[in-house]
Amino acid sequence: MDNLSLAIMKKWKISFCMVISYLVLELSYQGHAVQGTCMKKETRIILIGKTGAGKSATGNSILGKEAFKTDIGMLSETRTTSYHTTCRFGRKLVVVDTPGLEDTSLSTSEVLTEITKSYTMVSPGPHAFVMIIEPGRFTKEDKRVLDEYEKYFGQTFHDYLVLVFTKKKRIEKESSLEKIVEKVPENHSMKKLLKAIKKRYMAIDYSYNLEDQKEDVLKLLDIVEKIKEENNPEFFESKLSSNTEKLFSYLSKILDFIGDTSNEEDRREKIRAYIFNMYTMYAIQIAAMVAYSYFGGDGITVGNAIIEKLIEYGSFYLKRHPV
Repeated sequence: MDNLSLAIMKKWKISFCMVISYLVLELSYQGHAVQGTCMKKETRIILIGKTGAGKSATGNSILGKEAFKTDIGMLSETRTTSYHTTCRFGRKLVVVDTPGLEDTSLSTSEVLTEITKSYTMVSPGPHAFVMIIEPGRFTKEDKRVLDEYEKYFGQTFHDYLVLVFTKKKRIEKESSLEKIVEKVPENHSMKKLLKAIKKRYMAIDYSYNLEDQKEDVLKLLDIVEKIKEENNPEFFESKLSSNTEKLFSYLSKILDFIGDTSNEEDRREKIRAYIFNMYTMYAIQIAAMVAYSYFGGDGITVGNAIIEKLIEYGSFYLKRHPV
């Protein structure tokens, strides 16, 4: 085959990759597109907690719609990280639902992949981590979930953490949340946690009519706004942040290259949806397992290895033909 034929074939492969990338971006976006026009203000939340704590139901309450699948049975419906967005209260809400990381059926590499995935979905970083727990109980499963995030993100993670207790009506019937918290012994891990997060906690209840929970949701969003005011930057920033933004930048260049004219808000949503679908690729799990095995379980190293793999998939041709 002569040089001209090889050059034509190379150009054809690059064009084919661009078209496929664009189609994936567009198709991914269809499932996560936000209806209506949002103001530029955005609030990004990651829900954490043990299996069956009520993360998905809380996510639906925040979004004001049945976005995350819930189940009244003993088994959790959430087996992998997912996200949804909406326009509500004059802002764009991005909510990420995570599986219970205390689940013994999850391998260490899967745990690290889910944490990285949740963080990537809210690039450049979440404004708050909201931990869902049952009132009057702080179990070893709750502690394990907390330990995983502390190990991965460090103690500054506490500066962006909110505790949300479920079963608000039961709490109010028997006593009050403040009194329940006061009764916790000083040496208990729960009391230490409350001090570390500056007593940012509240209670919520669930209803079939999601509009009934509007008051609780507004209270939670008010707490998140105070977190944003108290911290610099206003969102949680980790050693993954620069890489996640690099990933968004590369994928934005794909859209530029193809001629997409979406506004900044829609473009970021397309990219977020595309990345979400990219995580389903088996190679991402391989990247996590190899990195974990090689680096001995350093969570940030594993996370960056996963994101680098996404960058490689989404932009390899742009490295040869920069925009």
